[in-house]
Amino acid sequence: MFTDIVGYSAMINKDQTHALNLLVTHDKIIEPIIANYKGKIIKKIGDAIFAEFPTPIGSINTAIDVQSELVSRNSISEVNDKIIIRIGLHMGQVIRKDDDLF
Repeated sequence: MFTDIVGYSAMINKDQTHALNLLVTHDKIIEPIIANYKGKIIKKIGDAIFAEFPTPIGSINTAIDVQSELVSRNSISEVNDKIIIRIGLHMGQVIRKDDDLF
């Protein structure tokens, strides 16, 4: 599973402190949901999270729960405080090299 905050580079350019605070909030929302479905964060790349799950359904349920949580949070947030993300899921075989996946 890959997640990515939509427009994060523009946010950083506009107000770095605010963007970094949103990233902290993003991580606080997503990381426990990943753990709940036995996922493991492989790495973080800026505003992106790359996570692995023991089963495809775990990644699917994580994606659904993350989006549901963000919809609820965003419904009561100011426009510049909304966190909109993209989630990509890969359900095929992976190659493990050191602590990374391909």
